[in-house]
Amino acid sequence: MEFKGLIRENLSDCKIHFYNDAGDDQRGINLLLAGEFEEDQRYQSQRNFQKQYIISLIGLENKTSYLFAGMFKVTGINENKPGQPFYGDCKWVYDTEELTEYEHLVGRLIVRPKRIIGRSVYRLAENIADDLEIVEYSPQAFNSSKVKGLSSIEEMHNEFNDELKKAFELESATLVEKSKSYPNKPASINTIVSVFKRNPYVTAIVLKNANGVCGNCNRTAPFKRKKDGSPYLEVHHRKTLANGGDDTVENCIALCPNCHREMHYG
Repeated sequence: MEFKGLIRENLSDCKIHFYNDAGDDQRGINLLLAGEFEEDQRYQSQRNFQKQYIISLIGLENKTSYLFAGMFKVTGINENKPGQPFYGDCKWVYDTEELTEYEHLVGRLIVRPKRIIGRSVYRLAENIADDLEIVEYSPQAFNSSKVKGLSSIEEMHNEFNDELKKAFELESATLVEKSKSYPNKPASINTIVSVFKRNPYVTAIVLKNANGVCGNCNRTAPFKRKKDGSPYLEVHHRKTLANGGDDTVENCIALCPNCHREMHYG
């Protein structure tokens, strides 16, 4: 079946969001696994094509294929306000509702464009749907048993977060010692995309040292995490891991979402 055959809504009412992140940590995949992709997608710098529906695709390795991340109905568009996430970088906030009839495709359907898409962009569905071919559909979300010898992104993500949670309970001196057990050049582990097995103790040290304040603009974190109430800052590698940077405290800085995006896109 062609990709456009999966979409029940009229393609003239849809736009497709090709989410490509220039960072080193597969941000889109991590957001999807954490259940935070829709919230992040709501904030946009422009009012791209006023369509009723958004088809979301997250770029995988080398951006030659994309993972289906959901189908969303736009219920409203408002101007972003001071104090809201990404203010100054993203002017508009989209109110969206995920369409439940497409949930079975999320994290399972992979499509490939016939031509290179480039950075994160929106395209009119009616103009590009014919260029999207289905590469694979898995009845279950990706896991290590799917492809022998490979670790799943979800396993990597959960393992890192479990270790990070434990790390926050340790004294600073213990954190420093444990961080030395990881190599400065993190191992690259093959998955459906190539990700780095990052040091959770380095992340914990950087976030603790930041104490809720962005290391670039010196402002307090714009909001707190729903799951634990901690200040929301993102750890950025000054020299990216993809370009040979070290996974060390010295090479990392805690940034608010605005500054983090500026580092990658500004």
